[in-house]
Amino acid sequence: MNVIEFIPKKKIDKLLDFKDFDKINEMKMDKSEILNLPMVMGGKTVFLKEIFNVSFSSQKSNKTSIKIRNSNPNFINIGANWRANNLTIYGSAGSFLGYKMRGGSIHVKGSAQNFVGCEMLDGKIYIEKNVGDFTGSANFGGRIGMRGGLIKIGGNAGNFVGQYLRRGTIIIKGDAGNNICDSMIAGNVVVNGQCGQNMCQGMKRGTVVLNKFP
Repeated sequence: MNVIEFIPKKKIDKLLDFKDFDKINEMKMDKSEILNLPMVMGGKTVFLKEIFNVSFSSQKSNKTSIKIRNSNPNFINIGANWRANNLTIYGSAGSFLGYKMRGGSIHVKGSAQNFVGCEMLDGKIYIEKNVGDFTGSANFGGRIGMRGGLIKIGGNAGNFVGQYLRRGTIIIKGDAGNNICDSMIAGNVVVNGQCGQNMCQGMKRGTVVLNKFP
């Protein structure tokens, strides 16, 4: 397996937008292309090599494991449009993790903020700790949420889990907040802990499994 590892050169204290990071899946271990991948930090365009120290371990394999170290909630849009390969995040992630994800897998060793798996199409997301609001939901103003794939939360989830969920499965090991499965169209949501108020308002179809009576 090929491995690419990214370690920040210093603590990231401004929003760092990973919206184009998925292009790394097309670069096939091309070091020059990867190092010169443009990103946006604090509203300004920068090159990946200005932010990260990058190490490459290449083997004769079609599979690639990508690792991001020392992340924090300023890392937004990680895994947006992600379509292949395994992405592991050692730390926490900001909002819109896995936005419109299409394949592959994302594993976060810490927590993530709002809109995890927003409008996700396929793939697998695993968050070891907690998530914020709108997991598997539609984006602002939208009415079509997650449309496929699997999201697993090892801790607690916030409000509006699965809003407008159309397909796919969300599993929460801990508690969930208010308004889960609001306007849910189809799909599956499993909550092993407690749920908040206003559960399943406007739900049309789908399955909700609760381990504890709400």
